[in-house]
Amino acid sequence: MTDAATLPAPKHAGAASPTAAARDMLYQLTAPRHAQVPPAGPRHAAAPARAPLPLGVPTMSSGGPIPGALPHPGAHSSDTPLTRAQLAGRLGDARPPAAASRPVPGPGPAAGEPYRQGQLLAGRYRLVERLGAGGRGEIWRAVDQASPDQRAVAVKFPLLEAAGRPGAAAQMFRTEAQSGRRVHHPNVVETLDFRDGLGYGTADGGQFLVLGLVEGRNLETVVREDGPFDYRQALRLLAQAARGLHAIHRAGLVHRDVTPVNLIWDGTTVTLMDFGIALPPGAPTLTEDILVPGNPEYMAPELVLGQPAGRGADIYSLGVTFLFLITGVRPFHRDSLEDTALAHVMDPAPPVPADLPADLRALIASMVDKDPGRRPASALAVARLFETFAESDS
Repeated sequence: MTDAATLPAPKHAGAASPTAAARDMLYQLTAPRHAQVPPAGPRHAAAPARAPLPLGVPTMSSGGPIPGALPHPGAHSSDTPLTRAQLAGRLGDARPPAAASRPVPGPGPAAGEPYRQGQLLAGRYRLVERLGAGGRGEIWRAVDQASPDQRAVAVKFPLLEAAGRPGAAAQMFRTEAQSGRRVHHPNVVETLDFRDGLGYGTADGGQFLVLGLVEGRNLETVVREDGPFDYRQALRLLAQAARGLHAIHRAGLVHRDVTPVNLIWDGTTVTLMDFGIALPPGAPTLTEDILVPGNPEYMAPELVLGQPAGRGADIYSLGVTFLFLITGVRPFHRDSLEDTALAHVMDPAPPVPADLPADLRALIASMVDKDPGRRPASALAVARLFETFAESDS
C-alpha cells in the first residue's frame, strides 16, 4: 500500500508550521499482510509529540473509557488480525450496482413492479418524480395530500435486490426510520412517516419511508462541479453538520456514515441525511445482515476493524470530510475498496495543509487520529471551534 500523498493546499492564504502526521497505531493488527515489509522508514517512525488541542478542548479519553477504543501506542491487542479477504467480504455491499443492471426497488403496485409517476401510496402520498437512487434506496419527490398545505416530501423505497439480501434491506430501512424519529434538529433530515410493508404487493407501495424534502446539492457534487471550498466556508458548513451530529449523539446514536454525499446544501443550510446504519454507541459494528459500516473513503479505523464504535467515529469522518472539501482530494483513496478502507487503519493520517492556522491544524489532526480516545469528545465542541476559526483573522 502506498503512503498517503500530501494534500494540495486549500484555497486561502496564510503561513504556519505543519502539524505532524498521526501515528500508525494499528500496524500490528494487519501484520500478516505486511509480514515481508520491515517496519522501517518514515511511515513507521515514532511520532513526535502532538500539539495540544486549542482552547482546552477535552478529548474522548479525558471523559472516561471509550467503548471499542483502539489500542494505545505499544499496547498489546488480542484482536484477530484483519485479512484483506475478510475486509473484502465486509465491503461487498459498498460496491455500487452495475450501471447496466439497476436494482429492483421494493414491492410496488405489484411485487417487483417499478413505482410510477402519479402513484398514490397509503391513500396519501402522490409520487411526482423520481429523484434518484443510492446504494440502499430509491427516492421520489411526492406530495402529502393529507397535509393542509399539500406539503412536498421525499419518499424513499428500499432497493431490496441491491445486496441480494431482501431481509437485510428491510431491516436497515426499519433502523433508519426508528433512528430518524429520535432526532429533531434543523441540520438533520426530518423523518415524517414510515410504512413497514403495509399493502405488500399492492398499490399501497409496500415498505417506504417519508422524509422532509431537502433541496440542494450534496457537498461532493458541489466540490466536483465548483471546485474546493475556501477553508472558512468549509468550516461554516461543517459547523452546521457538527451541530446536527451533536443532536444525533444526544439521542443515543452514532450515525456511522458521515460523508460529503450525505450532506446536502441548499446554499444556506446543510442537512445531514441517511440513518440507514446508525446504531447506539458500543453496538456491534458488523452483524449477519449489515456488513458495511459506512463509506470506505470516510470510515473510521474502528469501523474498518469491526469494533464497536462511539461518537468519535462520526467526528473522524467529519475531519476527513473537511480535508476533502478544502482540497478536492479524498485523502485515503486507493485503487480498491479494500485498500481504501485499510488505509484508514494502516497509513498515517494525511498531512493537514500547512497554511491553515496552527490551532485549526491541531484540531483537524486530532479529529482524524487513529485512536478514538484522542479525538475531541464532543461534536458540539467541534462546531463551536469551527465557527470560531471561520470568523478568525488568523
